[in-house]
Amino acid sequence: MPKHVINTSEDGDHASGNQLFPDAEIIAHRTLQDRMNQVAGSAQHLASPATLFDDCHTIDLDGMEVHLIHVGPCHHVGDTIVHVPREGVVFAGDVVYRECTPMGWQGSSEKWLQGLDLIVWLDPEVIVPGHGRPCGIEGAMEMKAYLEHVRDESRWCFERGQSALEAAKEIELGPYRAWRWPARLYANVESAYREFRNEARPCPRTRHAIATRWSNWRRRAGSRSSSDPPGNKGAGNGHADEHPAAATASRRSGTGQAASVAAGARGRLRGRRARRARRRDGGGGGRAPPAEHRHHPWR
Repeated sequence: MPKHVINTSEDGDHASGNQLFPDAEIIAHRTLQDRMNQVAGSAQHLASPATLFDDCHTIDLDGMEVHLIHVGPCHHVGDTIVHVPREGVVFAGDVVYRECTPMGWQGSSEKWLQGLDLIVWLDPEVIVPGHGRPCGIEGAMEMKAYLEHVRDESRWCFERGQSALEAAKEIELGPYRAWRWPARLYANVESAYREFRNEARPCPRTRHAIATRWSNWRRRAGSRSSSDPPGNKGAGNGHADEHPAAATASRRSGTGQAASVAAGARGRLRGRRARRARRRDGGGGGRAPPAEHRHHPWR
């Protein structure tokens, strides 16, 4: 049996098994003490974490340090990543989804993007996502590209006076339509609209209403289930297979801007690879950590 159990968020698939490890030290961000029961509802009685932390917490596993870093609210308020520097591994929880569409419930795109920037800066060899297969930092970069695309497209629709549902029907997903559950786009647009209106995070009742509307739209759109191979059934509003940024640029400003967007993305990727190589080779020149994480003692 494990000595430690880490809850990387308050969602049921991360915390509802705590009671199965009665002798383990259960560790979580301080917000989970109350929030996990709010999320679970009165039907479940969850074992509460015994050790709570604020920004970060370090575990010593027979001489190997394991760093717990709170990066939420992203998907949920208590989102935490687990970094094992000696092994080059980050357990990303629901901060990273791999080839399946994330859903913004309680957080903000700004915090989520900051969390992804931190994971890329940590430069792990392996990222273990909360959902999907293990990957390298390309998984975090793809997640960031998706979130930025949805945020930018949502703002464009918001400024035109469209509702969140109208925006979700219009936004082109391009390659992201191959990800499982593409119709979750609606929940992400709703989250973006809340940010644009400077609204508070939704209460559980509002979250349930959003989930119901998303589920109804998913059925109408014929969205793929997690068991369907790519290409089967409808894919929500997948539209073309081209990159969504390129599709958007083409739709609004012509193919020249689309080419510029694609070239810029390739240049940024080359720059990231070069910085990673310099850090590995000990040549200095690596970037400083994201500003919002520079105060952490684990540095």
